[in-house]
Amino acid sequence: MHPTIARMKLDMKSMANDVWILVEEWQHHVHRGKVMLQHIESVYSRIFSGENQLDDIQRPRELRTMERRIRLLYQRLDVPLKMMQNTLKLLTDIRDKATEIQRRMTLWMLDDHFEDYTIRRSLTTQKLLEMLNFLRKRYDAEWEVKEMVVLNLPQITTSYDLEILREAWGQSVHIGGELFERKILEYYHAIGRRTMSTMFTNPPMPFAYGSRRIN
Repeated sequence: MHPTIARMKLDMKSMANDVWILVEEWQHHVHRGKVMLQHIESVYSRIFSGENQLDDIQRPRELRTMERRIRLLYQRLDVPLKMMQNTLKLLTDIRDKATEIQRRMTLWMLDDHFEDYTIRRSLTTQKLLEMLNFLRKRYDAEWEVKEMVVLNLPQITTSYDLEILREAWGQSVHIGGELFERKILEYYHAIGRRTMSTMFTNPPMPFAYGSRRIN
């Protein structure tokens, strides 16, 4: 076997492993975003409550006290809002990683050696490419929703606006649902992986393919 072909086959095994890591990494960061949004919602609720009282305060001293309290609350939003931006960056890395693997697999499938090569257990190159195409489309669509949420968080003016953003982040319409879960379970079966790991408690795992780690 040509050394290049052998190396490509090893890379495919690593790519197959990275796919499930991508899925669990995404869920991990989305969950972390949910927790952060709960904190942001709590702070915003106190801000809105204070702002609603401003018109009813008659004494200048009390008014200044309330205005100072509101300013401090807005400052408390700086850290969680930056953390949401960082979470979006991590989701961007995952989306880009899926696109990178999908692009390489599409290119390598042009080689007759890999047209129907079995990577592991019952996972063929065709099935891996099918899964990558599915994930890339889903990640692209869901990332746009997550970006919309993060970009609009600093501009919240009502509790209703915040509720819409919180629900948009948590629902994960494109990365979830019966079809998505079935696809993931089928893929896990194909590579011999039984269940999803405890993604919400364990730290992110390093990727086997490529040199960059998403963490």
